[in-house]
Amino acid sequence: MSTAAAAPVNMDDIEDEVPAVKVKKTKKEKKEKKEKKEKSKPKQDGGDDGDEEQLNDEEQLNGNADLADAAVDGEAAATESPKKKKKKRSREVEPEEEALEETAKVAKADEDDTVASARNHRPRTRSMDVKEESAPVQHPSVDDFEISEVTKTHLKKRGIENLFPIQAQTYVHILSGKDLIGRARTGMGKTLAFALPVIEGLLRGNIGAAAARRFPRVLVMAPTRELAKQVAADFESTAPQLRTTTIYGGAPYRPQEEALRRGVDIVVGTPGRIIDMMDRGTLKLDQTDYFILDEADQMLDMGFKEEMEKVFAQCRGEADGAERREVQTLLFSATMPEWVQRVAKDYMKADRMYIDLVGNSAVKASQDVQHVAVPCQWQTRASTINDLISVYAAGGSKRTLVFCSTKKQCNELIVDEGISFECQPLHGDITQANRESTLSGFRKGSFKVLVATDVAARGLDMTVDLVINAEPPSTASGRVDTEAYVHRSGRTGRAGRKGVCITLYTPRSRGALAEIERHIKNAFVWRGSPQPDDIIAASAEAAVEDMADIDDNVLPRFASAARALIAERGAEEALCAALAMITGHTKALAARSLLSNSTGFVTLLYTSAVDIGYPSDVWAALRRKLDPDVTESIRGMQITAEQKTAIFDVPERCMRTIQPVIDEVDWLEVCTTLPELNIRREELCSL
Repeated sequence: MSTAAAAPVNMDDIEDEVPAVKVKKTKKEKKEKKEKKEKSKPKQDGGDDGDEEQLNDEEQLNGNADLADAAVDGEAAATESPKKKKKKRSREVEPEEEALEETAKVAKADEDDTVASARNHRPRTRSMDVKEESAPVQHPSVDDFEISEVTKTHLKKRGIENLFPIQAQTYVHILSGKDLIGRARTGMGKTLAFALPVIEGLLRGNIGAAAARRFPRVLVMAPTRELAKQVAADFESTAPQLRTTTIYGGAPYRPQEEALRRGVDIVVGTPGRIIDMMDRGTLKLDQTDYFILDEADQMLDMGFKEEMEKVFAQCRGEADGAERREVQTLLFSATMPEWVQRVAKDYMKADRMYIDLVGNSAVKASQDVQHVAVPCQWQTRASTINDLISVYAAGGSKRTLVFCSTKKQCNELIVDEGISFECQPLHGDITQANRESTLSGFRKGSFKVLVATDVAARGLDMTVDLVINAEPPSTASGRVDTEAYVHRSGRTGRAGRKGVCITLYTPRSRGALAEIERHIKNAFVWRGSPQPDDIIAASAEAAVEDMADIDDNVLPRFASAARALIAERGAEEALCAALAMITGHTKALAARSLLSNSTGFVTLLYTSAVDIGYPSDVWAALRRKLDPDVTESIRGMQITAEQKTAIFDVPERCMRTIQPVIDEVDWLEVCTTLPELNIRREELCSL
C-alpha cells in the first residue's frame, strides 16, 4: 500500500475546521494533466469504470477520507471539472497558501526515523499540499511492520497476513507512545488496530515474564459484554503468552475477582463492572500504562461519562492524591460526534494523533453494503421479514440479523406465525447464560435468524449476510437516529465482504429514510415486498445448491421411484414437483401488494402524459374506465417521484374486471417493480 506520509494532527486544529486552501498548479502541471486526460478519453468512452482518475485538490487536502474510500472501493475519487476548479481558484488567498506550505515544512522537519519507516502506511491529513496520483489501496503485509516473530506467527495462525488501513495507519503512532483517536467504518478492523501495537509494547517491556501476581498494564473499556469478550478474544489469540481477563455484569463476581488476584496483563470490561471491581478493591489501576475506549461514541451515548472520568482518575493516580501518572489513552469509534471530541480534548495529551479514515468523506456508511428500502404496514411486518429472508438470505441458509427498537418488539416477532424460520431474541432481559448460548448457536449455525436490539447486538464478532431493520432507527425523543443506522448496517459488509441492509418503512416513516440518505450519502434502492415468483425462485435456487451436499451413494436408492415419476409426469414436471415439495411451496401463493406486502392485493401502475399534480387526477381517469365497486376497493394511492406515474393496490378478486381495461388502454398495467415514491413536504418537515 502506498500513501503519503502524514504529520501528527492536533485535535484542536481539527475542531476549528480551518477551510481547505487550494494549491495553485503550474503551467507544466496543467499541461501534463491535459495530456493525461486526452490519453484516457478512449477508455472512458469504452465504459471502463475501473480506470484510475486523478485526485482533485480538495480531496488531497482531506486525504483521510480519500484513503478510507479507496480502501473500501479500491479506487480513488473522480476529477473535478476544469470549470469548477477555475472558479475555486479565484477564491484563493495568498497568506493562507503560505501558512499551508509552512505547516507542511514543519511536519516534514518533525518526522523522526521511526515514523518515517511507516510512511507508506500512514494517512494523509488536511495539512498536506503534496500532489499525488490516486491508486488502488493494497493492504500491507504484516511483514512490512516491526512486529515480533512470535506475534506474526499467532497472526498468521488466525489467517491474518495483511493489515487493514486503520491497523496500518495507527500501528507506529501507538507503538511510539502517542495518544490516539482512531475512526474507521464499522467492520474495518478497529479492535486489532489497538490490540496489535499494545501487545508489541508489552512484549518489548518484557511484561509477559513479570511476577505471577501482577497488576494490569492495559485496561480496555467496551460498552457491552459481547464487545468486551470479542476484544479479549483478539488479545488472547494474538498474544496467548499474556494474561487477559474479561469482567462484565450479569456474571458471578468470584471467578472474575480470582482472575484479577492471580495477576493479569490485560483487563477488558464493561463500565459498570469495572467501577464495581474498583470500589471493591479487586481491580488496581495504579500500574496501568494503556487506557483504551472501544466504541467510545456508544459508551458516552449510553451515559457512561462519569464512569469514564472515574477510571481516568484511577489510572492517573489522581484518586489517591498522588502525583499524576502519564497513561497512554486510545479512543476508537466508527462515528465521532462533537462531544466525543470534547472528551478527547479533556483527557488526552495535546499532541494526540487523529487517524480518521472517514473524515468529511461524503459516504458515512459502508460502501460494501447495499441499502434497500421496502414499504411495509406494521401488521404485515413478520410475513414481510420472512419473505425478505427467503429472497435475500438464500432461503434462510445465511445469517440474518433483525433489529427491533424495543425488547417487547423482539419478543413479539420471534413468536409471530408469519416467521417460519427458527429465530432467537437478544436483548437486555436475556440472562447472561442464555445470551452466551444464543450467540454460540447463531455462530455455529444452529439457527440463522437473530432478532436483537441495538445495544445487545454491539460487538457481534461474526459475519452476517443480511441486516433487516423492522423500522427506521429513532432516538428516545422520536428523531431519526442516523448514527444507529450506520452501526446497524455495519453489521454486514464487513472486512470487504458484500452485504445487504433492508429497512422496512410505513408512509409515516418514509421521510426518515430521506434523512438517513442525506446523512450517510448512500442512496437507498427502493423495492417492493418480494412477490410470489421471487420467493419461489429463491427457494428453488437454495434447494438446488443444497443438492450438492447429497451423498452420491444415496441416489441409487431413489432411482426406481424417479423412473416411475418421470414415466408418469415427464422429466421436467417431475423435477418441478420434487422442488415444490422440497421448498414447501405445494400450493399456489396468493398475490401480494408491492406497497405493503398485504396478501390478496395486486399493485397497479397508472401512467400520465403530463405531471400528476394531485391524486384526484388519477382518480378521475380511473372512475371513467372502471366500475364503481372496483374504484371503491382501491387503496394506498401514491404518486411516484417522477410525477408522471402513480401506483395503488386493488383486491386480487377485482383483476377479472380490471384485466380487460389493462388490455385496452396504454396507461394502466400491473406493477412488477416498485418505483421510487414521492416524499411529501410535510413528511420532511416533521423530521
